[in-house]
Amino acid sequence: MVTQYKKIFLLLSVFTGLGNSVFSQNQSYGEIDRVPKMYIEGQYLNVINYLENEKKEPLTSNEYYFLGMSYAQLKNLKKALTGLEKAVELDSLKIIYRLNFARYLFQYGRTNEAITHYNFIIDKDSTNIIALFELGMVNLPLRDFEEVKRIFTKVCSLNENDFLARYYLALSQANTASTAEDSSNVFISISKAISLNFEYIPSWELAGSFAIASKNYMYGFGQYIRLTQLNPNKAEYFYRAGFCAEKVKHYDMAIGLLNKAIKRDSTIANFYSHLGFCYFAVGEFDSALVAYKNAVLFDDVNPANDINVALTYEKLDSLNKANIYYESALQKYPYDKIIYTLEKLAAVNYRLGNFNRALIFCDRALNLDPNSVQSLFYMACTLDRFNKTSKALEYYKKALAELIKDEKFSKETEYVNEQITQIESKVKERKFWEGSK
Repeated sequence: MVTQYKKIFLLLSVFTGLGNSVFSQNQSYGEIDRVPKMYIEGQYLNVINYLENEKKEPLTSNEYYFLGMSYAQLKNLKKALTGLEKAVELDSLKIIYRLNFARYLFQYGRTNEAITHYNFIIDKDSTNIIALFELGMVNLPLRDFEEVKRIFTKVCSLNENDFLARYYLALSQANTASTAEDSSNVFISISKAISLNFEYIPSWELAGSFAIASKNYMYGFGQYIRLTQLNPNKAEYFYRAGFCAEKVKHYDMAIGLLNKAIKRDSTIANFYSHLGFCYFAVGEFDSALVAYKNAVLFDDVNPANDINVALTYEKLDSLNKANIYYESALQKYPYDKIIYTLEKLAAVNYRLGNFNRALIFCDRALNLDPNSVQSLFYMACTLDRFNKTSKALEYYKKALAELIKDEKFSKETEYVNEQITQIESKVKERKFWEGSK
C-alpha cells in the first residue's frame, strides 16, 4: 500500500515538476534558458553535468531545483533531495520547490519532514488542493485516519467532483466509524465516489468490504455482483458475492457463485469450505462432503476443515469415517481448542459402541473443562452401559446441572432425569431387600 502511494507521488512530481519555475513572468517558450530546455527534453545527465561541472557561477534556486529534479528522474533520491533542499533554502516561498521537496522526502521515507513542508504550504495557502491531497495521502500509511478524514473533508469541499478525494474520505470514515451515523456517512461518501466514477474498482471494493463488516449483506451482495462485471476473471469477487448470499440464506444462489469462484481459482480452501456449508444447508450432503474434502486437500492444517468432513459423515451415518476425521482434527487443534473435538469423539464412539474409547475422550475433555456438558453426559451414559451405577448416577447429576442451563439440551435433560429416577429407584429397592434379610 505504501508503495502504491509513493508511485502516485512520483507521477504527480513528473506532471508538476516544471511548474512555474521554468519561465519568468514575461518569458515565452522561445526564451527558455538552457537548463529548463534540457530538462524538458529529458536530458537529465546533461543538466547534471552542466550544473555540477561546467557552470562557473553559483547556482540559483531555480538551477538547484532542476538539478534535484534531474537526479529524481534518474532515481537518485539522495542527491535529488540535496538539490531540492538547497532550492527551498534559497527561495523558501516558491511553492513548487517545496512541493516537490516534500514529495521526494516521502518517497525517501522521511515522512515527518514531508508533513512539515506540506503544512508549511497549507499554512500559506489553506486552499492549496494539491498540497492538501498529498498530505492526506502521506497520512494514509501512517493510519492516522482522523487526520486523513479531516484533510479529505477539506479537499472535497474545495472540489466536489474529485472522485479520488471522495474515495479516500470514505476510506478514512470507514476506519473511524463507531456509530450508526458514522456508518451512514461512509455509505454516503462511497455512493458519491461511485457516482463520480462508475468504473473505479476500489470504490466498489470499499463498498462491499464495509457492507460485510457492517453485516449489511444484501448491500454487499450488490457491490460484489457489480465487481464481477467490472472484472469477471477475479475469483475473490464471486466468492464474496457468494458469501453475502450465504449470509442471507440464499443458498442456491451462493452455490452458483461459489462454484464460479472455484472455476476461476480452484486452489482456495475457503471457497470449498463455504460451498460445503451451503450444500449442507440445503441437504445435499454428498456434494457437501466433496466440497469439504477439497477444503482439507488445500488446507490440511486447519482442523475446522476436518471437523466439517466429520460432521457430514455423521449426517450420512458413516460414523467410523467421522471418527477418523474428528481424530485428525484433534491432532491439529491448539491446546485450548480441542474440547469441542474431544466431545464429538466421545459422542461418535459412544454411538459406535466403542465405550472404552468414549470414556477416554470424555475423561480428556473433562480434564480440560470439568463443566463440559456433553462430556459429562456421555461419561454418565457410558458408565451406565458398564453397569457402574453409583458412578453413572454421580455423572448424571453433574450433567443435569449443566444441561438445564441451555434449552437446546432439552431432550438430553429429559433422558438424564429419567435415568436418575430409575437408578435411584433401583437403589432404594435394593436397600429395601437388603434390609429385610
